[in-house]
Amino acid sequence: MISFYLLTYSWPFISGEVTYKDPSKNSTEGCNTEKFDWCEDLSQVNLWLYYILFVGVVGIGFSTMNVALITLYSEILGPRRQGTLQGIFQISSASSRMLGPFVLGNLYDAYGPKMTWKIELGMLSIAGAAWIAFYRKMVPLKTDKDGDDTELKDRSIKSKKEGNNNGVTNEAFDKTD
Repeated sequence: MISFYLLTYSWPFISGEVTYKDPSKNSTEGCNTEKFDWCEDLSQVNLWLYYILFVGVVGIGFSTMNVALITLYSEILGPRRQGTLQGIFQISSASSRMLGPFVLGNLYDAYGPKMTWKIELGMLSIAGAAWIAFYRKMVPLKTDKDGDDTELKDRSIKSKKEGNNNGVTNEAFDKTD
């Protein structure tokens, strides 16, 4: 994903100018300099490069990434409330797909494609940094033969020995699915 945004960004060193809309013609082709102040700051990205990367990264990469992400999330959840937590995960995903075009569309109108690309790169960088930082914590949930969370149970037993429950109760071990 990051390679898509880096390779299709309108870098200032790219040769070629964006076509401007001719106000005397009734055409939708070109960047409307009367409506958008940012038209003059753009460099034209190679359309073939953009189309090939779009099909490869967005068309193929998104579907593959979605399946892998849902599988990883399911493995990390373990025997917890899969249905509820997967539902919340899908709601957040669907909400971002509904709100994203509205938010990024308004940013695009106000600041142009460079700002949209910068925000996308920033979000991907933050997600990548979080993934790297928490990589060792993304492990499948360890359970005992009854399906109870062994790590949580160990912390609860240790806390009871120390006389401190730290908010851990036996309710955490009830199976509600």
